[in-house]
Amino acid sequence: MTLKITKRLYQFQIPLFLVSLFAGIAITEHFLNIAALTSVKNEALQWGVIITAFTTLFAYTVLVSANAKTISRTSAPIKDRVRSLVLLLVIAVFCIAAITDPVKLTGGDAFNFLYSNLIVTIGFGMALGTHIVFTWAAIKKLQRIPDIETVIMLICFTLEIFGDGMTMMPALWPALTSAQSWIKIVPNMIGQRAAIAAAGMGAVILGLRALVWKEPGIIELEITPEDQ
Repeated sequence: MTLKITKRLYQFQIPLFLVSLFAGIAITEHFLNIAALTSVKNEALQWGVIITAFTTLFAYTVLVSANAKTISRTSAPIKDRVRSLVLLLVIAVFCIAAITDPVKLTGGDAFNFLYSNLIVTIGFGMALGTHIVFTWAAIKKLQRIPDIETVIMLICFTLEIFGDGMTMMPALWPALTSAQSWIKIVPNMIGQRAAIAAAGMGAVILGLRALVWKEPGIIELEITPEDQ
């Protein structure tokens, strides 16, 4: 009997098996506090950091290479070439800023100055824009109330916006502040904990199925014969 190496085996089943195995070791060590398991967990965490670093390095190498090819390809649309050029220039500027302090690198003053004044500012702007778009999408969605769950969501959403997103409404009606605080602390936390508990139980079940090679997953369900 020979073992057939397929894409599903080495791209999905083996990685999922290893992740489930190490997750089981970490969970068991957390509750039982066994010295041998602690050593295995710490070693696995160190190797996880090393593998993550090399994976990130490989990803950046592929990113730079792909964008360099886009710039050099004359058939590429001018919009894509400009985007690739801007990306590579930004990467080059941050690399130069890190190299200017060979000891601290990304902890140097020049790098931190650029990062805090450029990336963080852009991040705040994107977060604000995303919040506005999300709020507008929620308002459009709540224009139709098909069930009782939507009614509850509409009431909580309105109280939350009035109590936490405005200054005029709490000044006119101070009880709104207490109402939105109660919504955040009680029903919101209950919903979050229930979701986390459900996700945790699902992850444990998925891990156990992976350890006994019984977890097909979405990849296996969508796999085509030529991928095997």
